[in-house]
Amino acid sequence: MEKTLRTRIKQRHGTSAYWSSQIDFIPLAGEIIFYDDHKTLTDEFDVVHNLPGLKLGDGVTTVEQLPFLTDDIEQQLLAHINDKDIHLQEGEREN
Repeated sequence: MEKTLRTRIKQRHGTSAYWSSQIDFIPLAGEIIFYDDHKTLTDEFDVVHNLPGLKLGDGVTTVEQLPFLTDDIEQQLLAHINDKDIHLQEGEREN
């Protein structure tokens, strides 16, 4: 028999200061931890890009010791912001 659950899931989130105070907290394997105030990046046009702080628990490592999953995304975004080459959009190639 199939059952449908109608529910909402709330992930753990908090400020960097909050997570820094949770020195003994070990997220469950697969548990997602959000840092509400991780980073913002501003490009040369003063456009602000919000970058969430995101960690994934492994059931063994404390939240402080877990790496941010967003580190690679941040590097890609910084590379894009600093890229001075002009890139054509799909529709522009025809013109």
